Amino acid sequence: MKRINHKKAQKEISKKLCRSLKEGTMLYMDGELAPPSKISNMMMQERGNYMADYVMDDQGLIKEIHYDKIRKN
Repeated sequence: MKRINHKKAQKEISKKLCRSLKEGTMLYMDGELAPPSKISNMMMQERGNYMADYVMDDQGLIKEIHYDKIRKN
């Protein structure tokens, strides 16, 4: 089994989120605006138990990404 380098993975996630933010995509975590660093930190700390929902504009471009914690019943 391949071992995950958490620092490297967190840096890659943050880099992708920063790119999305620069392109005008709003980022949310659990219903609130959030910076890429917070989202990547929480995703790694919580072991990825977040789901991304993409909100598109009328032309089909991504305008928002919402990361919501997946809760077990």
